[in-house]
Amino acid sequence: MIFFNSAMIIVISCLIVSNPILGLFFLSVFIFMLNRRGFSKKEIIIYTLGLIIFGTIYYNYDFKSVDSKIDNFKVVDYEYYEDSVGYKIESNNKSFILYVEEGNRIPLGSFCKTVMPIDTVTPEVERNFIKRNDIMTQLTKNISGKVYLDNLSLVNCFKEKHTISTKINEIRYQYIERVKASSEHSYIGDMLMLSIGNKMYLTNEFFQGLQKLGIYHLYVISGTHVAYLSVVIFVILKRFRIPIEIIKVFTIIVLILFLFINVFSPSVFRAVLMAILLIISSFFKKKPYVAVISISALVQLILNPFMIYNAGFILSYLTTFTILLSRKSFANMHTILQLFFITLIAEFSTTLVILLFFNELSLSGLLMNLIFDPIFTIVIFPATLIFNIALFTYFPEILDSLLNIIFSYNHKLILYLSTVIEHRVIIKNINAYLSSLVIMLTFLIVQTTAKRNYRLLLIHISLLLTIIFTFANYNKNDFRVTMIDVGQGDSFLIQDLKKDVTILIDTGGRHYRETPRIRLSDKTVLPYLKEQGIRKIDLLVLSHFDNDHIGEYSHIYEKVNVERIMINTNDEKLESFLESYTGEPSKLIGSNYLSNFNLGNINIRNLTVKEQNTKESNANSIILELTLNDYSFLFLGDARTEEENKIIEKLSNIDVIKIGHHGSDTSTSEELAELPFKYALISAGLNNRYKHPHIEVIERLTANDKIILNTANDGMIEMEIKKNRMCIKSKLSKQKNHCVNKT
Repeated sequence: MIFFNSAMIIVISCLIVSNPILGLFFLSVFIFMLNRRGFSKKEIIIYTLGLIIFGTIYYNYDFKSVDSKIDNFKVVDYEYYEDSVGYKIESNNKSFILYVEEGNRIPLGSFCKTVMPIDTVTPEVERNFIKRNDIMTQLTKNISGKVYLDNLSLVNCFKEKHTISTKINEIRYQYIERVKASSEHSYIGDMLMLSIGNKMYLTNEFFQGLQKLGIYHLYVISGTHVAYLSVVIFVILKRFRIPIEIIKVFTIIVLILFLFINVFSPSVFRAVLMAILLIISSFFKKKPYVAVISISALVQLILNPFMIYNAGFILSYLTTFTILLSRKSFANMHTILQLFFITLIAEFSTTLVILLFFNELSLSGLLMNLIFDPIFTIVIFPATLIFNIALFTYFPEILDSLLNIIFSYNHKLILYLSTVIEHRVIIKNINAYLSSLVIMLTFLIVQTTAKRNYRLLLIHISLLLTIIFTFANYNKNDFRVTMIDVGQGDSFLIQDLKKDVTILIDTGGRHYRETPRIRLSDKTVLPYLKEQGIRKIDLLVLSHFDNDHIGEYSHIYEKVNVERIMINTNDEKLESFLESYTGEPSKLIGSNYLSNFNLGNINIRNLTVKEQNTKESNANSIILELTLNDYSFLFLGDARTEEENKIIEKLSNIDVIKIGHHGSDTSTSEELAELPFKYALISAGLNNRYKHPHIEVIERLTANDKIILNTANDGMIEMEIKKNRMCIKSKLSKQKNHCVNKT
């Protein structure tokens, strides 16, 4: 048990740092377990010291990344993307990813010197209240930063002798090229993914389909693939009457090679290490399952302590551990029943992790796994194995056609099922107290499943779902107004939390030289909507048609159900917008036809200047006053001082103003600044080229005692309202967090 307890110490220390309440809950359970098993006080003290040591390491680690420069590097591997190839490079004992816009490919193993030191780029601290953390992602991948070059004119490279690592990576590269040359059909993308984990030729749409169905693990190389490979080796070699000891040794060698060719992927590393340890232990006729999985986890955490923050790491170990502990309950069942119980246990044992990392609850995961597990076991995995054998022997044209048919229908089935019904429900962020309750209930579900107490199982499942969905619909506040940090642009989210009404004013946007792998809204607006449990947008207001305000609207429209879109038909860019608009025409509403209206408990007054002598986009910005309980918000878009002065007389009791045009001196007149509002919201990018907000505007607002909240300095701003109380929270400026009461 020493290995299991050591692994638990690391997990609990990490939890206490990242989520104290949940960490303390696990700690109390762990101490209770130690007492029940008769551990002495001395042993408990030793484990407590370990907890303090690891907790201190995680707590004191500086997660702020620092940019640096490099003047030489070695190319150790390729990084494959959908339409390009990057390089994994090493410099000064650190790893980086190098992206080159154009130029010949640098051979693996090359040592390169730069004409002058080149900058490395590291992620910024997250500026929005979302879980996305690029710094942690790099740490879990052992990457110190990224390097961007337009071409190789500043780099001189020469080939060096291969190390073992670069030689293996070279073999991997040659394998990829051989697969690509083997067929003109698209199934080569499946082969690369299923054989070596390379997803460069599979579409995002297909991956989203896998995730929706809950069968992503079947395509990502993991324990399923390692187990299948091991079984195939055993079955084939046993038919040749080879001694079992030799088969075991041969299997270990093959698994080690499989691990190398998959560049030590965390999921493959776990599965291979566990398989090897189990095979070795079988020589001594022992089955130390808990020790094996614990040693495997400890080895990975020693190599990279930050793997504990990786969702895949947690899911794979949690699933494996739970299934191993429950194995006796289904060991003698029919294969189909075994599959059902294993899938059921895996689904519920990972509920909390899925909620914490992905804010989702699967509705069909159990059914989809029951459908696709046999398909992959009987058809897809054997087809992959046959392809790889044929690739290095004889590859007949009929096999090429057959594989194309198999994988084409596999894709069609996955894409069809992923769209025909809703497979997942979005659940807003859950707190530590609910997390503890979910842990207890999922434990009871796994336990009653193992005991086959079906009546109690249904009660526990019903209770779990009731608690989760009750929480999903509960809000202690009445309203929330959020200024999302989208860089140099605007995006404001207004929520009626009691009536479940959502208004999004603008989406942010940026210019892309080519279609990006990750859009701006994928890193800002969309994850925030998901983590708030928002499934629909009742009204999307496009204040005007400048890219920094509406650039992400089409992408958001594809991802989220949008009921209505409010636009100004006087905007000079209307025709261009309508040409690119692919939604339902009936969803578009012209601002000229609206005056005052309500959405839920939100009162909306349309103050847009209708009679304009210009069609200039900024001048025709939609201007809205929103009243939430006793608080009034004014949203100006990019309106100029001319438009501001035309509506000032209509304003009486404004509390918060979204300052026009990101704080440009073309907006925010003296007259506006003198109005008796308290808060000025400015959405501007950090170090933007326009120098927004302009110093004249800041001085004007400061002179009139306004509290300025600026995304460039403060990041995302949340303003929550309950009755006559409003609480303000800043992502980056904690000193600005406060609450006010309106009398």
